[in-house]
Amino acid sequence: MYALLKSAAPAAERINSLEGLQIDEPALTHSLRRKLLNRHKQNFNWQQGGPVTPVKYLDRDCVEYSIAQAAENNIIEARMAKLTLYLSLALQDKVWGGVCQYSTGNWRQPHYEMTMSSQAGCLRIYALAWALWGNTLFRDAALRIRNYLSRFLLSPVEAFYAGQHDRVPGMAVRDYYALDEAQRLQTGLPEIDTRILSRENGWAIEALASCYELCNDEEALTLATNAARWIVKHRSIADGGFSHDDALSYRLGDTLAMGRAFLQLYRVTGAADWLIRAGNAADFIALHFYHRGGGYVPEINRRVSRQPGPGIDENISLMRFANLLAWYTGYKRHRKMAKHCFRFLCLDEIACARQEETGILLADQEYNATPVQIMILGDTADPAAVQLHRTAMRHPAWYKKIAWNQAGESALLCPEIYYGNVPAAIVRSGFSKTEVFHDAHSLAGFLAKI
Repeated sequence: MYALLKSAAPAAERINSLEGLQIDEPALTHSLRRKLLNRHKQNFNWQQGGPVTPVKYLDRDCVEYSIAQAAENNIIEARMAKLTLYLSLALQDKVWGGVCQYSTGNWRQPHYEMTMSSQAGCLRIYALAWALWGNTLFRDAALRIRNYLSRFLLSPVEAFYAGQHDRVPGMAVRDYYALDEAQRLQTGLPEIDTRILSRENGWAIEALASCYELCNDEEALTLATNAARWIVKHRSIADGGFSHDDALSYRLGDTLAMGRAFLQLYRVTGAADWLIRAGNAADFIALHFYHRGGGYVPEINRRVSRQPGPGIDENISLMRFANLLAWYTGYKRHRKMAKHCFRFLCLDEIACARQEETGILLADQEYNATPVQIMILGDTADPAAVQLHRTAMRHPAWYKKIAWNQAGESALLCPEIYYGNVPAAIVRSGFSKTEVFHDAHSLAGFLAKI
């Protein structure tokens, strides 16, 4: 539904005709980048926020791009992001905190389907906005979504259900959502989609871990960790992949969502097992979903001979994941995965297939940049090291590397540097020299300037 809402016309289905095309070093041309940027700005509704479309919804890639540009002191993009975020709060249920999928006409005529895509996407975006601007409206919105997830979509096994329908027996849905909590509970709850799916759980885990990272919400981390452990135990398949419902097919979305979730869990906990699982998920995707013409296909189904071509949204997400993962693992094969996604995404007919494709600009920006890299040295039980790690997490960016090196472990992408028993944070930013900090206050001051 997210892809359908985002496009004014169906996305191009011509990638299979590009089988033989290879690009040594994929890149957006200057004209294509300018075209995408112009579309991003021209498609913005300055009266109502969000895209100029018949329905209103939170375009996560678009808003995240604006947030990333705002962090670089782009005033126009900051205004675009804030306007959309303020007005899109109308999609959040005032009683229970869930986020409606979209609204027709304006922000105040919502469609009351509560999909996991909407909950996880909005939770992550509001957490990023809170970290950058410190507006409590955004933090409150994120925490209300977390409360909704734990109250309505959390299963007895501590993994998450797929979503909540808008059907209420014997009552019009708009009348139902106009009731207060007591009246709703007396009437009955809308039906819950009780399927436990790897993809939806991956989305929720990543968003909840981000909520912990940026909003310092301990309950969110507990929810994310418990769900991740259940999915690992009950949905894992050989070589690092994850199943959906159908044993005859592998779906890119399931393993990709879990891979991103594992990488986020590693960043906020420093537990190396999560990073290993993230790398295994990426390797599984490379093995099973590779498309010779560029990108990765959404599904491998043994029941059909003709496989679908790559999808735009999944390849944007995979490119960003694989590119950041390469900075964590140091493996060239993960960087090559991002490059292969870019071979597909940088084609004019793909990048311009829909009304707006700001996610490609976001992926391109990260692909050609070095993230802020922060290495924490010290024991995970040391309060000073913990405080350095928490300070590093509050840096308002998704594209960053935070690793934790305890005594006896080899540092990831860093030489082994020891400072006796004094915890330290080693920071590398762009082309600047390596900086070393031993207290959280000094580290916070430095990160605020970059």
